[in-house]
Amino acid sequence: FGLWDNWRSLTPREQQVAAQVCLGYSNRQIAAHMYISPETVKYHLHNIFSKYRLKSRTQLQQTLKEWDFSAWEQVT
Repeated sequence: FGLWDNWRSLTPREQQVAAQVCLGYSNRQIAAHMYISPETVKYHLHNIFSKYRLKSRTQLQQTLKEWDFSAWEQVT
C-alpha cells in the first residue's frame, strides 16, 4: 500500500482529522472545528495510525509532509 492508497482507506472524517493534524492543530482545536469531542478526535487518530501503521502525530506529519493540506485550513 502506498500513501495514496492509505489515504483513500480513511473515512472522510479521518481524512479531515489527519489533514488538520498535519496543519499543526491540537485535538481540542480539531474537535471544536468539527463539532465533535476531543475523545472522538482521539478515536479517529487511533484509526488513522492503525491504517498507516504509525504511532504518533509526529510520525503522521512526517509521513505526509510533502502533501499540501492548505485546502483543509480552518476558517475562523
